[in-house]
Parts: sequence; structure tokens; C-alpha cells
Amino acid sequence: LVPKAMGAVELAAMVDVCWPTAFALERGPRPMATVAFHCSFQIPTGGLDPNEPLLHRGTLTQGGQGFFSETRELWTTRGELVCHNPQV
Repeated sequence: LVPKAMGAVELAAMVDVCWPTAFALERGPRPMATVAFHCSFQIPTGGLDPNEPLLHRGTLTQGGQGFFSETRELWTTRGELVCHNPQV
């Protein structure tokens, strides 16, 4: 199902759908919760084509004492950042 328009609501869902990057460090599944979530949107003036794929990049920025900081981004295929999402 392709949405008619791609806006902030759709981008927030897409940036958060992937596994946390900290799972790459774990030996198996474990409970994990988000304690801080923020999204900044840079939607191009002409809008986003809902049929165009977006590229996802997740980076683990710090971890320790049971907490992990992560930055997630969504990019267009033209190299435009459209969503920046730091999480703890």
C-alpha cells in the first residue's frame, strides 16, 4: 500500500521501523525500550514522491550502563537528508 503523499507522519514511521543498531552487539533478543525520541524533518519544497525509495542509515553513537544512543537518518536517492532522528 503506497500512501498518496509522503509527509512527517509517514517519515516518522519509516525512520523508526528498523531494528535498533544496538542489536548488532547483542548475542540474542532482549527487551529494549525507547526513552527519548526526536525527529527533524527536511522535506524538499516539491514534496516527496511516495513511490521513490528512501535510504536508511542508523549509527550507534554511544552505549553503556544499559543505555544506547543512536542516530537514524532517511535520505533520498539524490542525496537529500529528509529525516534526522536521534534516540536513546
